[in-house]
Amino acid sequence: MKRHQTYLLILILISASFSFYLFFFKNNNVSKNFSRTDQIKEKLKKNNLNENEKLQLYVDYYIATEKNDERDWAQSELIKLAENIDSQLADQATLKLIQISGKSAKTQEYLVKKIKKTENDLIIAHSVRVFSFNKNPWLLENINKLIAHKSILVRKASIQSMHRICPEQRWSILEKVRKSEKEQSVIEILVREVIRLSGPEAISFLTKMKNMILHDKAKVLIQEGLVNLETHLKPGPCN
Repeated sequence: MKRHQTYLLILILISASFSFYLFFFKNNNVSKNFSRTDQIKEKLKKNNLNENEKLQLYVDYYIATEKNDERDWAQSELIKLAENIDSQLADQATLKLIQISGKSAKTQEYLVKKIKKTENDLIIAHSVRVFSFNKNPWLLENINKLIAHKSILVRKASIQSMHRICPEQRWSILEKVRKSEKEQSVIEILVREVIRLSGPEAISFLTKMKNMILHDKAKVLIQEGLVNLETHLKPGPCN
């Protein structure tokens, strides 16, 4: 009987110790999270901060907090910096917005405005990828213009969006690319995207590409793609 009581007492002590550990661990983490956002707030109150320092603090705050209203505030401050007359600062803020909040409707709404006036090809290309991943209707409406953009980065991103946004005229759009594109790295992206689209149209498209003057890498991609598509013919993501 005494042995049974001893075992019971040990179990109670273990349970109590474990409960205390969980309580301490949970509250200690909460304290750390609160401390991090609180520290950032204190830093933001300093009068001698330059715009680049503010930019990084807003990014840190957005990442540190889990509250939607606080994230919205930090996001709004980043958008203000993205509108700064200092183009370098504005571009840095825009790229940070894409990095931390690309899925946000608010960020995408801003990027639509940004694309219309920026000359930064990197921002346009990254924005296209964000719109593609989130199937933003603006990209579908403007894909013809973007896929013929002067920038190789933008053309690549636009071609790679086809299997996500699935425009009805996708094959005629890609046919224009096939006939006009001279940059071999873009042609390789075109081949890979056609393979992703799959289906009989993809086989027909790659067969036509075999007659083009291409680098060896593109030729190999086409041949491997045809073999794979003909062996494992299946509906593509747009079918």
